[in-house]
Amino acid sequence: MTRSHRFRFGSGTLLAVLSASTVFTVRADTGGGWENWVESLTPEQLCAAYLNDIIGDEDLPGGRASDPCPEGATAKEFPW
Repeated sequence: MTRSHRFRFGSGTLLAVLSASTVFTVRADTGGGWENWVESLTPEQLCAAYLNDIIGDEDLPGGRASDPCPEGATAKEFPW
């Protein structure tokens, strides 16, 4: 005789999974968008993102269209 194996979720488990996915979705998108994310970066993170081609000149906060990194900085020194 073979038994059928089924996954059994209690109503609490299913509710916890659905709640967690909703919470993470809301926190991942706070409605601020790309510009707010870029502006929230620390100077070190901004430099790393710039050197690793995650953001470009047009994305630099405050309308700066210049390298946000210290002179001579390399992507190896500022890994993303």
